[in-house]
Amino acid sequence: MKIEAKWQSGMHFKCTSPSGHTIDVDSGSDGMTKGPSPMELLLHSVACCSGIDVVLILQKKRKEPESLNVTVEGIRSESHPKKYTDVKLHFSVKQDSVTNEEMEQAINLSLDKYCSVIGTITPAAKISWDYTINN
Repeated sequence: MKIEAKWQSGMHFKCTSPSGHTIDVDSGSDGMTKGPSPMELLLHSVACCSGIDVVLILQKKRKEPESLNVTVEGIRSESHPKKYTDVKLHFSVKQDSVTNEEMEQAINLSLDKYCSVIGTITPAAKISWDYTINN
C-alpha cells in the first residue's frame, strides 16, 4: 500500500490513498487546523478497524446490529516519541438478541486476531475494553 502526503502549509498535509480518497491531516496548534492530527487518526483507525470486525462477526452470527458505536481513549507517554501506552475501547451495540457471550467473543476475535491496527500498536500499547448492549 502506498500513501502520498503533500505538504500544504504550516503543519497541514493533504493525503491521498490508493483508493483515491483524500484526507486533510494537520498537527497545528493554533486552533485553525484543517483536519485531524496523525495521532488522532490512529485512534480513528483503531475504532473503525475493530468496529468493522465486530459488525462482520455479529452479522455472521445472524445478529445484525441496529447500531454500533466505538469510543476509543488513548493515553500517551510524556517523553518522545509520545506513543500511546494505553488504549481503551468502549463498544456500544444496539441489537435485540445479542448475548454477552456473543459480544465478548466478537470483540475478542477482533482485538486478538483480525484487527490489523490493534496488531500494529501492540505490545507498545496496553489494550483494554468494555461494552454495553442496548436492547
